[in-house]
Amino acid sequence: MSLRRLYRSIPKAKRICSYHRCQKPILRNIDQDKGGHIYHHGCLMAAQDERYKCLNCFALFDATEAALSDQFSDHIEVVCPHCGSINLRPWRPATNNILVTQASYDMIRNRHGLGSACLTIGEIKR
Repeated sequence: MSLRRLYRSIPKAKRICSYHRCQKPILRNIDQDKGGHIYHHGCLMAAQDERYKCLNCFALFDATEAALSDQFSDHIEVVCPHCGSINLRPWRPATNNILVTQASYDMIRNRHGLGSACLTIGEIKR
């Protein structure tokens, strides 16, 4: 679906990016989320990747779902859309990958001969 209609339907003065880190006028690369908010395309991709966990109600949400508040300070704060709390933490999903440091990788390569070790998750194959 073409988003060019947004350039005609929304005046230039009201085309402001909804991403809390940007808040700049949108002159090109306009995009829209499923809630109807407009963003720069890159800002929308970044907002969908930026996830939060509320420490009061334990809800998980991304920056496109978050509410914004400037009520208690001079800068914009991200607020939980479910309970209204500002007690949030950035959230990253847990990974099952084993962290292989460069030192342990070099040790494995030296022990098994140069280039003969193939590292996979949790095991070493020859």
